[in-house]
This record gives sequence, structure tokens and C-alpha cells, in this order.
Amino acid sequence: ARALFACEVRCENPNVRNLIVCEHVLEKEQVAPVVHGKAYVNIYGSSYQILLEDARGRRFVPDEEPVVTPLLDSGKFLAQGIACAQDKLPFLLKYFDKKKIWQTFEEEDLAYLQILINAPEISASYRRELKQQMIAYYYDNYNGEALDEFLAAISFEGIGSGEREKIMRLLVARRHYRRVYELLQRYGTEYISPSKLVYVICHRMDE
Repeated sequence: ARALFACEVRCENPNVRNLIVCEHVLEKEQVAPVVHGKAYVNIYGSSYQILLEDARGRRFVPDEEPVVTPLLDSGKFLAQGIACAQDKLPFLLKYFDKKKIWQTFEEEDLAYLQILINAPEISASYRRELKQQMIAYYYDNYNGEALDEFLAAISFEGIGSGEREKIMRLLVARRHYRRVYELLQRYGTEYISPSKLVYVICHRMDE
């Protein structure tokens, strides 16, 4: 499946031995040998940086941007790949890169986003972005069962203060008082309003 995202990268520098691709969405870089001025790598999104490496292992930024040519039109296979492929990750990376989720985020994307968030190949910075998008969606598009499942699984780790405040409001609104109380014990009262804090404490006293 990943061969669908293969690209040819041309590099005219005769001193280059390897080409390195660092994608914002992925934790690990790709390293490919340069043979006769060409290297072949998989590129899944539009946010990446290309570095070059000489025979002594020294890395540097190319003087001119290398020419990157996709070998196939992967866009034609996205829907089928997402639906049928066992390894959905490359298709989902391309799907969300093309869709620009911060503008066109929809309910049917939630399950796919969760797959990405749980994927160990994803970079920590991209995982934070995805969590922020999911929190923003649920905060603006309130719904019951799916929201409860999300709140049960979400962690405060790796998200900003604004997102933590939104999670607290959602937890209180959905009456997950025990979970709110656990978070208060761990993280303090910084992320909850005084009125909601009183409400949670009173509910705990009544239990």
C-alpha cells in the first residue's frame, strides 16, 4: 500500500550519498540512497523537509529545492484504501493532508482521527494537533454517546491549557463528576471555573 505514495526525488549534487525526508506528521525520518542523481521515498503529506548527506555522514540543506515527482496519483485510491487496506495509516495521512481538517472537519472523520492518534508512527507534535482538532469538534458539535466515549479515553497529557478547560466543561456538562474530581486531584483547579468547581464538590459530597 505504501508504494502508492512513492516519489522520485532528483538531486544533481555528485557529492550526495543519501537523501533524508523529515515529515511533520511522522516521528521517524526516511533515508534513501541517491543513485545516478535519483532517490525514491514515500511522502504522505505536504509538510516535509529534504536534507542531503555526503559520504562522511554530514547533513546539509540543498542549495536548490530537489524536484519531487510522485510515481502514482495516490488520490485515486484514498477512499478504497481507507475502506479496505489493513494498513490504513498512509491513506489517512494523505486524506487529512488533502482535506485540511482545520477547515472541513466532519463527524465521520472522528474514527479515522482516533486511528492516527493511536498510531506509534505519528509525531508527538502532530498528535497534539489532532487532539486539539477533536476537542474543538466535540466542543462545537455536542453529541451524546460518541462524546462520552471520547471523554472516557482522552488524557490531559500533551494538550494545552485551552483544550484542558474545554474538556473540563464537557465532562461537567455530561455529568462525569468522578472523572472531573480525579483530574482535579492530579492537576489542580486551574482548568475549571469556580462555579463548576463548587458544583462538582457538592456532587461528590452527596455521593
